[in-house]
Amino acid sequence: MRNETVFTSAFNFLSSLSSPVQILLILAGVFVIKRIVQSQMKKAPPPPTEEPFEPLKKRDFTLQELRPYDGVQDNRVLLAVNGKVFDVTRGKDFYGPGW
Repeated sequence: MRNETVFTSAFNFLSSLSSPVQILLILAGVFVIKRIVQSQMKKAPPPPTEEPFEPLKKRDFTLQELRPYDGVQDNRVLLAVNGKVFDVTRGKDFYGPGW
């Protein structure tokens, strides 16, 4: 019964639209409301990325010189493997503190 009254009301409203201007105004209103709702639903922009570091000059490190580059004391993360030092700062989340 309730659905019938809704459909009847909607049909009466649509049949009362006699001018194309009325139809255009309704469509414009729907478009504006849609844009407002979409702008409210947009995701926040991603956080700004960190500025890249200047490349390190190639040199030899002692263990004591390498120790501060652990991602805690210094933002840069260096990793030594078989006597070669790698800058793994871009993979900081993976190689960060504790590794």
